[in-house]
Amino acid sequence: MPEYLLDANVFIEAKNRYYQFSFCPAFWEWLVVQNEQGTIASIDRIRDELINGDEEFVNWVNTNENLFLPVNIHEIEPYLRNLTNWVNELDKPDAEK
Repeated sequence: MPEYLLDANVFIEAKNRYYQFSFCPAFWEWLVVQNEQGTIASIDRIRDELINGDEEFVNWVNTNENLFLPVNIHEIEPYLRNLTNWVNELDKPDAEK
C-alpha cells in the first residue's frame, strides 16, 4: 500500500499551473518513479475524473494507468464509516464529546 494517495487536484493544478507537461516534464516523471517505488498512487475514480481533460493529459493518464489503484467500495466501507464518525465528532462542541 502506498504511503500517499493523490487526489485529482494534485494532477489538475500541476498541469494547469506550475508543472505543465512542456515546462516541467521532470515532475511527471517523478510521479511515475514514486509510484514504482510504492510511495504514491491514486485510485481508479480519480483516473476516471482525469480522463475528461485535454488530450495531452488523457494520454499521460492512460500511459500511466498503474498509478491508479482499483477500489472495491465494499472493502473500504468500514474505513469510510470510521472516517465519517471521526469527522462528525470534530463538529461537536466540547461539551457534547
